[in-house]
Amino acid sequence: ADFQYAGMDTCAACNLCSLRCPVGIETGTMIMGERARRRGGTAHAVAQVADAAIIGSKIIQLLEDQPHEKIVPLAIDFLRGVRKTMDA
Repeated sequence: ADFQYAGMDTCAACNLCSLRCPVGIETGTMIMGERARRRGGTAHAVAQVADAAIIGSKIIQLLEDQPHEKIVPLAIDFLRGVRKTMDA
């Protein structure tokens, strides 16, 4: 119960504690992994929708004020980059 508050609820997950740790344990990375593991299906679905909205917004920013003939190639290049990042 004590770890829930001190570790999971209040940790900034910034890894600053690893600078003081004599063996360099990156507790923040562990906390982020544990938080992700504990998330349920709804949280994952919401995150996917948020990612899609961000990607859509970036596409709109990229394509605004572009001549019509450049829109499709720019969009395809952008989406290929997104796909490459997701596959990594």
